[in-house]
Amino acid sequence: MLKRGRVLSFGPFRLRVHERVLEKHGQPVSIPEKTLAVLCVLVESPGQLVEKETIKQKVWPDTFVEDTNIAFQVSTLRRLLEESANHPRFIVTVPKRGYRFIAEVLEELEPALPRSEERRVG
Repeated sequence: MLKRGRVLSFGPFRLRVHERVLEKHGQPVSIPEKTLAVLCVLVESPGQLVEKETIKQKVWPDTFVEDTNIAFQVSTLRRLLEESANHPRFIVTVPKRGYRFIAEVLEELEPALPRSEERRVG
C-alpha cells in the first residue's frame, strides 16, 4: 500500500504533518512536542483566529491547561521561527482571544512511499 505525507510550507519552513517534523531549509528543527502540536493547530487554519479554547482542546484534550501554558508554547514557537511578537511574520496574538497564523501556507503531498519504507515515529 502506498501512503503520502502532507507537507505544509511557510517561509523557509516545511512542516511534515504525518511525520511530525519541522524543517528549515531542509534541515530538521529541534522542537518540543507540545510546541509542535500548537504549530500544527495554527498552520492548519492560516489567516483564521484560533481561539485559546480550541488550542487547549486539540493540544491538551484531557488536561486542564491555563492560558499561560499556551503563551509559553507560542513564545517558544516564535523563538524557533525567529520572529518577535512586535514584528510578526508568522503568528499574531489576538489579545484575550487567541492567535492567528498570518504567513502564506502552501500544501503539498510528498511522493508516495511503499509502506515498508515509511518511517515509524514515536
